[in-house]
Amino acid sequence: MPFAKINALDLYYETHGSGEPIVFISGFSTHHMTWLSCVERLKNHYQLILFDNRGAGQTTAPPPPYTIETMAEDTVALMDHLGVKTAHMVGSSMGTAIVQTIAHRYPERIDKGVLIAPFPKLPEAALLKTKTTGKLLEKGVPLELVIETVIPWLFSSDFVKNPENVAAKIEEMTNNPYLQGPEGFLGQMEALGSFDSRSFVKELKSPFLLMAGEDDLSTPLYCAEYLHSHLPNSTLHVFPRVGHMIHAEKKDEVIDLILQFVRNSSGD
Repeated sequence: MPFAKINALDLYYETHGSGEPIVFISGFSTHHMTWLSCVERLKNHYQLILFDNRGAGQTTAPPPPYTIETMAEDTVALMDHLGVKTAHMVGSSMGTAIVQTIAHRYPERIDKGVLIAPFPKLPEAALLKTKTTGKLLEKGVPLELVIETVIPWLFSSDFVKNPENVAAKIEEMTNNPYLQGPEGFLGQMEALGSFDSRSFVKELKSPFLLMAGEDDLSTPLYCAEYLHSHLPNSTLHVFPRVGHMIHAEKKDEVIDLILQFVRNSSGD
């Protein structure tokens, strides 16, 4: 298991394949396994860098506070550790905030950015949902029930109307081998709550592909539309009747779009 000593962390990472690097950045409370479904189709063309953000997966969970800026620094430090000067970046949800921050603070380190379920500032309803989830866990509510309350915020009505889909996701999330601890949960939640790219989004020069779910409750479509209207160079792809976890509900289409976008940037 590869770990990098970065910013007082033991940061877990994996690399797959070879070629131009693509860094995959996970969302709130999730880890590198989110992206394993992308590996088989992409590893023959690109070097894929998967890792766990601070406070999640196998990476150290230091005491809060965390900021998105600090997690952006962690990502760039991992690139330095691996000798990667610049890379394409794919982020989901909280990962899109990290990608935006890297594009702002370290523009020379990012080529193209793919933002899945992006936002300039997390809506208050989504932040309240996250805080309530934390309170339920603190009160000892069974994990399966807590996850059931979160499912509608992550997946579309079309997805959850099938009881087998819901049961499978509850089982998968309950059996997560790297469940997030309380310090990581609180730290990442605070980072989400303080992030706001509206003051700098117009300055981001990298090309971006935005993917948004029409039925996303956590980061509603208007969030991606705001970014699309303010970014100097962006493309918006909306998935009809899809929720927040676009890369779970529409895995193959997401990979197709990533490949098309990155290949076009590389002149392939």
